[in-house]
Amino acid sequence: MAATAMHSGYSENQNFVGFRCHIREFVHGAAALLPMLFVSGLMGPYMAPIPVNASAAMLFSFFVAMVIAPWLMVRLQPQGNAPHAHEAAYGEGILGRLYRAWLTRSCAHADRLGRS
Repeated sequence: MAATAMHSGYSENQNFVGFRCHIREFVHGAAALLPMLFVSGLMGPYMAPIPVNASAAMLFSFFVAMVIAPWLMVRLQPQGNAPHAHEAAYGEGILGRLYRAWLTRSCAHADRLGRS
């Protein structure tokens, strides 16, 4: 990601790539816990609910991240140019400047390494 890309919001492929990454995280997380279903002996009955409940929690979290959170942000976002009114009136602030400097430096370093 180029250092100037953070000013333009997000790239057109970011949403799709993020969705694929979330799917992969869910599949890998569920696959890592799946062997616990097949534990036998005394611990079997105690360990069997762990992968089922963890997978259900990951699926619910995925649903909230992909559906509920974006919908809620659209509903709570003020209309018009209000999101930028505070920055125009008061400036970016010290934390915003520090974060922007760190992110710009990180992105430039990733570009030099050939990662994006």
